[in-house]
Amino acid sequence: MSVPLRPSLLVLLALAAGCGPTRPPAPTGPVRPAGLYAEPARLAYTCVTPGCDESVTTRITVSGDRRVAIKRILLTGTAASDFSFTTTEKPPFIVGSGTTFNVDVTYTPKGAPLAGVGELRLTFTDASAEESPLRLEPGELVVPLVRRLVGEPVLTVNPSLLSFGVVERGMTKTVPLKVSNTGFGNVVLEVSGIDAGAAPLTAKLPAIHSLAADAGLDVPVTWSPTTEGFLSALIEVQVASPGVANTFVKVEGTSLTAPLLAVEPDTQIDFGEVVKGGSRTLQVQLLNQGGLGLRIDSVSSNDTTGNLTMGFDAGVPLTISPLARFPMTLQLKGTTPGEMNATVNFLTNEPGSGSRTMMVKGTITEPKVSPNPTTIDFGTVPMGWVVNKTIELKNTGYGTLTVKNLTFVAGSSINFTLVGKPALPLQLKRDQRVAFDVELSAASASSFGGFVSIESDDPVTPFAEVALTAKVGSCSAGCPIANGAPDCQSGSCKVGSCNPGFYDTDKAAANGCECKEVGTDPGAFCADSLYLGQLKDTDHAQTTHTGIIPTATDVDLLRFYGEDATQFLTDDYKVKVRLSSTDPGIQMCVYRNNVGSHENDCFFTNEACPSNGYFEKDGSFGTSDEADYIVKVFRTASSVPACTPYTVFMSNGR
Repeated sequence: MSVPLRPSLLVLLALAAGCGPTRPPAPTGPVRPAGLYAEPARLAYTCVTPGCDESVTTRITVSGDRRVAIKRILLTGTAASDFSFTTTEKPPFIVGSGTTFNVDVTYTPKGAPLAGVGELRLTFTDASAEESPLRLEPGELVVPLVRRLVGEPVLTVNPSLLSFGVVERGMTKTVPLKVSNTGFGNVVLEVSGIDAGAAPLTAKLPAIHSLAADAGLDVPVTWSPTTEGFLSALIEVQVASPGVANTFVKVEGTSLTAPLLAVEPDTQIDFGEVVKGGSRTLQVQLLNQGGLGLRIDSVSSNDTTGNLTMGFDAGVPLTISPLARFPMTLQLKGTTPGEMNATVNFLTNEPGSGSRTMMVKGTITEPKVSPNPTTIDFGTVPMGWVVNKTIELKNTGYGTLTVKNLTFVAGSSINFTLVGKPALPLQLKRDQRVAFDVELSAASASSFGGFVSIESDDPVTPFAEVALTAKVGSCSAGCPIANGAPDCQSGSCKVGSCNPGFYDTDKAAANGCECKEVGTDPGAFCADSLYLGQLKDTDHAQTTHTGIIPTATDVDLLRFYGEDATQFLTDDYKVKVRLSSTDPGIQMCVYRNNVGSHENDCFFTNEACPSNGYFEKDGSFGTSDEADYIVKVFRTASSVPACTPYTVFMSNGR
């Protein structure tokens, strides 16, 4: 609180004796430290009703043998504005050793209890102007102000649906909204505001809106429609009491002069998934948003599956009053598996076509697991080989299929193993697929068999099976090498040789000579190189070659002649060579031999091996830049052979 300024502290030092506080009897209890202490040490209040007024007094005593100067007294804390105080002396003033004075603190809540704390603070120092080792250190006495709140407020709003009924355009109607505190105890409910939103509504909060338990107030809500339409809005009742949430009230009314059918909650009804043989029932409300009676003459559906049924408490025709609702029951029976998309059609007395449509969909579920293939024959496999075959699982039914387990049926050969098995349980939507491999390790010569078991929630086939057969023979009995010939000298099936144009880059006999040459295979010597012709600069000539480097020692030589057509005034000569491949182990070197015309011999001069796979040679004015070029494509020593193609792009001309 604010107080008028008093004479300075130095003047008060001379006037302190004989006025103000009184000296109590000498204390007989334990000796307190020098300074101030309060009795009681905290002030408690039970009054919390807005407008109440409760005062509590604390007695402040000086302990020790020093006189104390009270510099200021003030209230602090977030709840301080609900408190005020008075004292026998207004600060600053001096209190003698062992004397007391009173501070009366009054609690007058103006609304709901403020959050936080309230405190009475007294700042003091030694009253003597002289410095001394016995001088009292400056300090502050804090007296907490405790509000004893009992119970809790509860916000209750009635009605939960505020209906204006039929209000003609240009008219005004006001209806009351009852806001109450249905809680208990002495905690007040503070209503801070009413938000009517953007609709043409107004709501006025009364001047007194702090509610004790069992108290309430009426909020007038007014609607003045300026156009014809259906009113559907929310009013928010806002409160400032801690721990109490705001409440929303639905408001509706109509200024329409004709009937109008609406379906609640929506005209798009989705039953979701219903298991075959089961059923699900939903209820919708048929609402007349208009200002005249709505007559429904007939209700029909175009559902051809026989899964959808409809029902009323009464048959049609039926009449619905303005803003009234009539329940309608929809049931989806799990008769026929599949997707259902149907419409429900209403014939009414609305102006115009007099018809309304509601969309209804759902899925009758019956998941179905479909393995592909259903049998796997590995055929005759050479001993020592490891062969993989793939099984694909697909959900060809409706709804979600859950694959629970993948394993071998008891008695299946131990030479079969599952590779790449997905994490289980696994869910597959309709038409979704997953694949894994069955691996055969041909360790010994014999015939093997088994079954892969697929456990799922397929109601028809909960355990589907894939039959497995295999025959393992010696290398001499059968060693098929694709695109090549076998080698059985070691007793195991190996690639002996590859047919012309084929290579075994991965050294796996199971897939034979899997790598096929692309087009013409240039050799590593000049006589076996591939000559790609003359590239004339003024023609902006260009050419390409695509090939493979399937082995570590393979080298492809490409040659062309870069012709310089003219050197007078201008020079178009610019030779570019670019290597492109996804295999980083494939590199190139370019050699240039300056000649007047193309020669058949190879001269490996002026070598350039760009790490980025790009070579460029510019021309010069007044001199001929004609040259034979050799492009050597090879594999670096550290790279692993692979059947990866490369392309060399060659051009001449700016």
